[in-house]
Amino acid sequence: MPDTSVSPANAIAWAGARGERLAPFVPSPQAMVDRMLTIARAGPGDMVYDLGSGDGQIVLAAAQQFGARGTGIEIDDDLVRLSSARIAGRGLGSRARIIHGDFLDADLRPATIVTLYQLPAVNELLRPMLEAQLRPGARVVSLDFPVPGWNPDRVETATLEDGSQHAIYLYPIVRTREVAVALQGTLDTFALPDVLRLLASTKKTGRLLVTGSRGSGSVWVDDGSVVGTEATGTMVEAGQVETLFELLRYPAFSVPTKDATNAVAGKL
Repeated sequence: MPDTSVSPANAIAWAGARGERLAPFVPSPQAMVDRMLTIARAGPGDMVYDLGSGDGQIVLAAAQQFGARGTGIEIDDDLVRLSSARIAGRGLGSRARIIHGDFLDADLRPATIVTLYQLPAVNELLRPMLEAQLRPGARVVSLDFPVPGWNPDRVETATLEDGSQHAIYLYPIVRTREVAVALQGTLDTFALPDVLRLLASTKKTGRLLVTGSRGSGSVWVDDGSVVGTEATGTMVEAGQVETLFELLRYPAFSVPTKDATNAVAGKL
């Protein structure tokens, strides 16, 4: 692993100025790339942004193996040419692209998944951007180094065949307060359009938590609109709206009230 003893200020000084690399390029092991995207639940509905995309490995995997759309942001001319050629060579130009530029200046709002393989100091520089731009329901997944100031929802470690040790940190993005508003009763008799109208009328932003005998899950809503879902247990996950309906059929659920602050990862 690279040396981690770099402060955010020194990271900028190391680069000299905007427009230069903030960390050395170290290729991500393919096994960890696959695991990062699996843990982040990448799929056809996702837009994966890889910040400092190097040789394009994550962008290629997102598009080719997971059916997602991928965008890499890379500042090095040679790596941009290399990764762009790899995308073209695999016929993935409609689903993957490389932007030549500084990821500190990037517009991350389209992203549903952001992947990082950066030093902690660089992750700390990125944190305000991620908090301000990512929507509830988006996921940040970081290889080997955490995002300082965030609590990971999940940490997975692995030792590869070459003996190298790695860790993956998963951070879901939510915009919520600590206190939830409890809603009483069941929705077994509600038609799906009625459920969606009811949720929209609340104009709430946050994570809806549900537990029941068949499984459990989370639904992320932004101003009353569904922006992401996750189901665990025995429940079969479908699309966002269908999963929402299944979750809301349980008798116990709550919707956090809207927070005036920016999105916070992993703090519920």
